[in-house]
Amino acid sequence: QHCSSLVTLKVRGCKLTGTLPDIAAWPLANLLTSLDLSSNHLFRVEAIPPGCNTFSVSSNEGISFAPGVLQKAVADSVFLDLRDLTLAKAEGATFLADQKVV
Repeated sequence: QHCSSLVTLKVRGCKLTGTLPDIAAWPLANLLTSLDLSSNHLFRVEAIPPGCNTFSVSSNEGISFAPGVLQKAVADSVFLDLRDLTLAKAEGATFLADQKVV
């Protein structure tokens, strides 16, 4: 039995580690509108799923974003939950401050 719809995925505090890959090619990626990866141990985000309008990575320490990911999210009006987040690279924080997102 395969899942035919997935709108919200909450994996908050599930001890996930590593990189969130670009999942655009996954069958349900375009249906996903909300993704909560808060309170895990992610260190990199390669892309935010297409169609996702709420994306949370709050409380992940030392996370970085692939080039253009934050810029695309802001341009696409994605709600970014970045509370209690420690960015690994200063350019992400600089961009968010320049855009008055934080």
